[in-house]
Amino acid sequence: MKGSSFHDTIREVERRKSELTAVSIDKLEMCYDELSQQFQHFFAEQKDLEQILITEHPHYGRMEFIFADLVHHIVNHGTYHRGNVTAMLRQQGEAGVPTDYVFFLTRK
Repeated sequence: MKGSSFHDTIREVERRKSELTAVSIDKLEMCYDELSQQFQHFFAEQKDLEQILITEHPHYGRMEFIFADLVHHIVNHGTYHRGNVTAMLRQQGEAGVPTDYVFFLTRK
């Protein structure tokens, strides 16, 4: 959404993943907080949530997205991963964690 190419985005994700391999929970929390601040700053700068974003995808070619639709997709995709993590925890005999938005709001 920042205008980077697909390949640049993949490289950045891989860079961040390699930096976080085998780090402490405290370090992960610090990195999460920093990333959260970056997201907040990025979204605060957006003036038009209905703007069209055009990108090149290596498999699907030229694609156009409405900014708000892409944000919706990212939020849904995060929900998918939280559900997977919760399922894996339960398969390992752990209780899992609440993932509902209401729970998040009560923790602030």
